[in-house]
Amino acid sequence: MNFYGTGGNGKKIWTKMLEHMLGAKNVANKSIDSLIRFRFTSALLYGKLANICGELTSSVLTDTDMLKSLSGGDSIQAEFKGKDGFDFENRAKIITACNSIPYCKDMTDGWYQRQYIIPFLEKFRHTKQEDTELLDKLLIQKEMEGLLVWSLVGMHRLLNNKRFSYPVDKEERYLTYRENAKYFVRKFYVKTSEFNDTLKSDEIYENYTKWCIKNSVPVDSRNALGRALTYAKMTFERTLEEGKHEYTDIRRYIKKV
Repeated sequence: MNFYGTGGNGKKIWTKMLEHMLGAKNVANKSIDSLIRFRFTSALLYGKLANICGELTSSVLTDTDMLKSLSGGDSIQAEFKGKDGFDFENRAKIITACNSIPYCKDMTDGWYQRQYIIPFLEKFRHTKQEDTELLDKLLIQKEMEGLLVWSLVGMHRLLNNKRFSYPVDKEERYLTYRENAKYFVRKFYVKTSEFNDTLKSDEIYENYTKWCIKNSVPVDSRNALGRALTYAKMTFERTLEEGKHEYTDIRRYIKKV
């Protein structure tokens, strides 16, 4: 589960509330990087209900095998340093709270179907809505009891439906992270039959970069965006003027990125 937002939008308060409700002794706080790279870290999830962590140290996630094992009900091998190894099925839910979702080289359904992305889009820091004492107010018994009741209602709904209830735009967000260059082209550009409809590649990439930053998604390379435009059958031509590139038969049909 990925909580993401650019900062000052309540991710930390939400994870602190969640940790308080589950009980600190039932929660681990191991980074994704350490779970992937160090063989002793996974053992620290044994007997835990959740692993809640913050930003990844890398903006690119290159190895997902361990994360898929931890979230897929597989039996994994683990060991505490200096002790015998053991097998266990991880029950701790992997929860991250990031300013942006890292780019992942694993494009398989097996990876993306394990993820549930929850955006924190509102910004409260330095606004009239900011409450610096909000966490203390929420951690009192009365508020936590209300949160527990709300959680139990959601649990019963989950058991009855046998699946999570996804928002209408869940599939849209899924595609945004999995193939964001293709998604961007499909959302903002259209192929035309007019040869005079041209756009410079630098302009398209600049708009793409702005859109990624605005939506807290990783910026892919120019080559990836070029492949996305080719996939959409946009015509690419190399112009003679200063070696600049442009695409013909293309029009931007949504003005605002």
